Amino acid sequence: MRRLLATIFIAWLAAPALAEWSFVQKNEITTSEARAISISFTAPVTNGHFIMVGTLADRNLTVNTVCDGSAPGPCAAGDTFTSIQTASPSNGLNMTLWCAPITTTGGTRSVVNVTFNGDFGSAALNIAEYADLASCTKNAGSARSNSIGNGSTLTSAAIITTHINDLVLVWVCSANNPINSIGGGSNPTIRLRTSGAFGDSLQSSAGPITMTAQGAVSQSRYGFIIAAFPPAETHQKHARGKPVVF
Repeated sequence: MRRLLATIFIAWLAAPALAEWSFVQKNEITTSEARAISISFTAPVTNGHFIMVGTLADRNLTVNTVCDGSAPGPCAAGDTFTSIQTASPSNGLNMTLWCAPITTTGGTRSVVNVTFNGDFGSAALNIAEYADLASCTKNAGSARSNSIGNGSTLTSAAIITTHINDLVLVWVCSANNPINSIGGGSNPTIRLRTSGAFGDSLQSSAGPITMTAQGAVSQSRYGFIIAAFPPAETHQKHARGKPVVF
């Protein structure tokens, strides 16, 4: 019995715990009549963190490449970006959420570069850095969703999260329709407003969630994307009878 209890206790000491992710920094830019767009972070990024990118293009432009480096233009050896989700209303608004683990640009003010296919058109670019995420891949049981339509009150499709402390990214954008607020989940924080509203929420419990947004006026050209990302794992050890995360 003592050996069994000792084994259980040691296993408890080594059990993984979930970190609480943190928002680090952001930036945003818009342009018109362009086939490319670039913006840098205002401070150096950190290897091991993650870059979230929101690309928005009008007039039926589609994204050709997303990359980063130390300067605007082609990226010779930047971080690798993965497309997470896209919303494309039929009248020409194309928005995509991207994610990249920072592995090569740490210590620099990483410049995110986006090129488009198609004719010249208006575009916007949102970038944000986050710490203490596990990966750009959804955790088991969680999902990504998007919805499109018209009106002033917008509601996302539901996603399922399986962990507390998930990062839930929320991005709502609309042509010429400011987004006044985002609700649902665990009190989302709006980080960027150039192209609608780009924000995040710390998931307080596992389970299904939906998000809502309130636009300033009724508008048919909008998209709504939410995506859940798992937090990094830590380990807990015992100190004076209490678990300590390190």
